[in-house]
Amino acid sequence: MRFTGFFGEEKLIPMSPAAVRQLVTNDDVQWPPELRKTMAYQLGDGLVLAEGSRHRRMKKALGPAFTPSQQRHLVPDMWKHVQRFRQKLIQIIDDKPDKVTELNMLDWTNYCTFDILGATAWGADFKGLEDSSVWYNLFDRNFPIEGHKGWDAFYVYVLPIFVDHHLLNKLPIKRYQEQLKDRKLMNEGYLRFIEQRKSMDMSIDKEGNHKDMLSVMIYTKDLTEYDLIENAMTFTAAGFATNAASLIWAIYILATQPRITQKLRAEIRKIIPDPTKSITSAEMDAIKYLHWFVMEVTRLYPSIPNSWKQAMGDVTITGVKIPKGTQMIIPNFAINRSKAVWGPSADECIPERWDPENRKPGMETNGSYLTFSIGPKACIGKEYALRALKAVLIGLVGSFDFQYDGEDPLNNLVPGLTLRPRGGLMVKVSIAK
Repeated sequence: MRFTGFFGEEKLIPMSPAAVRQLVTNDDVQWPPELRKTMAYQLGDGLVLAEGSRHRRMKKALGPAFTPSQQRHLVPDMWKHVQRFRQKLIQIIDDKPDKVTELNMLDWTNYCTFDILGATAWGADFKGLEDSSVWYNLFDRNFPIEGHKGWDAFYVYVLPIFVDHHLLNKLPIKRYQEQLKDRKLMNEGYLRFIEQRKSMDMSIDKEGNHKDMLSVMIYTKDLTEYDLIENAMTFTAAGFATNAASLIWAIYILATQPRITQKLRAEIRKIIPDPTKSITSAEMDAIKYLHWFVMEVTRLYPSIPNSWKQAMGDVTITGVKIPKGTQMIIPNFAINRSKAVWGPSADECIPERWDPENRKPGMETNGSYLTFSIGPKACIGKEYALRALKAVLIGLVGSFDFQYDGEDPLNNLVPGLTLRPRGGLMVKVSIAK
């Protein structure tokens, strides 16, 4: 699909998995330079924004931190923070006379995923569930749930496209001075984590795994201190925001589709009858319906609904010549819900479609599920994201009932990189029987 931008420039939207496959594997198709510069200023110049040889070097160095074995090893630590989250919700519910509370679950999923990421990635307690969390407040100021507004939106999203960030940091504008101060605090914090890890026992367990992902990154010795800090910034900002967004859509489904909730709860309680005890990755993997549910939610509600690319040279995609400079939008959301790929039930939440025995349309088409992208630049944290989502859902579905009677949140979204409902999601929460 072709269309014209605000300034008359031609843009393309590839609508087939085949076109997407060719785009994401072509070295001449990269981030638009202006967008990359803006995002690097906000998120850090890490793997997500790296191109060419730098991307290959960084991905190779970071790879050991994201192996399936290492991610399985992190499940008990994920669960510890899920238990804290679970106990917090139980306490809030118990304080209500009717034992029902109404909460904005977008706030709470943010707190929980932030704490999980702090522990499993950096070996730190971010204390997101506490009102006084210094780390959470730092990120909330710079990556607010509803996005920046007013002049702050112009300063954060627009001006960095045209002005080098070194110059922006020198401007007497409150937003930039506050951001510079906060970024300095973040960098100092990450540097402390790095130094602490270097001074601690860096040994591995019998399966070759480290306590957290930062330990793996340091152990490889292939990343500079600058690389470590920039990737720490990127993974923290992008990691907890995308997982929190996925969780809010999962809760929406749970609150509106009791059949799915009841089936999922039964399987969770069968494998994990006592949520106060630790769990293992083997127990998590044994809950097959949980995997299908997570895959289906992330298909219907990809945390990054669109991806932006630009042809850095003349390229040919599925026989179509695309001139240098052409910008492209990869519609992750649209392809994930394409009836041509997924069949007439594409817009419905049917976890069973992920059962290998069902062979639903789209299951075997590379490029039909774009939530984590595909190809050499596919999300390195996919396994981590899925396990973190499963850990939280085990704690929530096994213990709580959710009710939502508002309008479809898709009708009122926050504009931005992630798929989030404006105003969050107000849900009634009670203890499940």
